[in-house]
Amino acid sequence: MNAYYLNRTGSIPMVLQRRRAMSSQVRSQVNSFVESKYGIEDFTALVHSYLPAKAQQAIAEGQSVGLLARQVPGICAEDMGMYLLSKKLGLFPLALSFTRDTFVGVNHDKRHRVTIPWVKWSSKGNPVTTYEDVSEDGLAAVERMRLDAIRVKGGGFLPEYHERLRHQVFNGSYAMGDVSRLHGELLARATRSKPVETYRVINGKDQLVKGLFTTDEARNLTVRPTSHWYYPLYLSWFACGSMVLLDTYENPDGGVPEAKRLFEQTMDELAEAYSWMPLVIQTAPLCLDMMFCNRALLETPDAAEILARRVKLWHVTTYDASRYFADEAVTFRGS
Repeated sequence: MNAYYLNRTGSIPMVLQRRRAMSSQVRSQVNSFVESKYGIEDFTALVHSYLPAKAQQAIAEGQSVGLLARQVPGICAEDMGMYLLSKKLGLFPLALSFTRDTFVGVNHDKRHRVTIPWVKWSSKGNPVTTYEDVSEDGLAAVERMRLDAIRVKGGGFLPEYHERLRHQVFNGSYAMGDVSRLHGELLARATRSKPVETYRVINGKDQLVKGLFTTDEARNLTVRPTSHWYYPLYLSWFACGSMVLLDTYENPDGGVPEAKRLFEQTMDELAEAYSWMPLVIQTAPLCLDMMFCNRALLETPDAAEILARRVKLWHVTTYDASRYFADEAVTFRGS
């Protein structure tokens, strides 16, 4: 098994219980590392303060949070699969967006939040897939735009469009928040290792530029740090057992091969810095069919809870379980 991931379904509750039992010690080491590297004080408390209230409550009650981090969460097969995986592992399901990020078409996750692959089932039981570009100006026009600035047909912006879909399917049972302001606050508070390059909007497009920035610019999300800068902070969220990341970087079709290298380098750095490996539960790669959006989920009241009652966790690995749950979301045809 890849040493960077938790993958055995039967051992995960015990691993999380042990880590939470040592959470005070782990938090202290993480906070010391972040303060030493970035000059940011009381890091873990700051991160938790930016989580949705329901997630904070779950952590306070001793439950671990299962986090799916996507720039714009939606209702695709992966979103539903991670919801089901969290429920079956006894985790509090949480999806966090990063809407201040930049749209790049080569990233197939971002691309399919704009050009949505809808699946509908014919009367003969065959799947029919159609692609809908929901952007107001077309896919080519939104390249290098901030995600939260992409307008959609019918009015409004891309993140709100997907949030409406999520509310229709999950009806509030899948907590959601946006970490854009947390990343801005961390950037504003950093007194060491400040990035020499940040993204700024120039002529409507996010561009990487060198130069200084103010704390107000960081907090107002005028600038955005690169992933190389914030990844040690991001993965440090998952060290003390209060949160566990649901993801895999073993994805050759993802369009961002450098992401795996950055992930592994950062995990190694953190394990050496504070002696604890961040907790990452391995999931199936985000391939095309994991991004299919099943219209039956929108057409069936309480679809998420129907699926949660119907599926069982009988798999040995989280990889296989997440793949199975995503398949069930795609093939769902109603009650």
